[in-house]
Amino acid sequence: MDTPIGPTTSKLVDIDRLIDILFEPECRPSKRFLMSQKAAGNLPFIKIGRRVFYDPVEVQQHLFSSREGRAA
Repeated sequence: MDTPIGPTTSKLVDIDRLIDILFEPECRPSKRFLMSQKAAGNLPFIKIGRRVFYDPVEVQQHLFSSREGRAA
């Protein structure tokens, strides 16, 4: 699977940029869904002051590791 994530994208981004990096336009989850996953503790994030940031590499690893063991 080709992903746009590499060493140069290991930086902190906001939720909109995270969606652009991790998902193709036709199969993106909604921003609301990802925010609810963050609130439930199912999405790694970093809070700096009032702002919330995501490391695309860390989020991708979390998404792939959390799907292991599930039926396809």
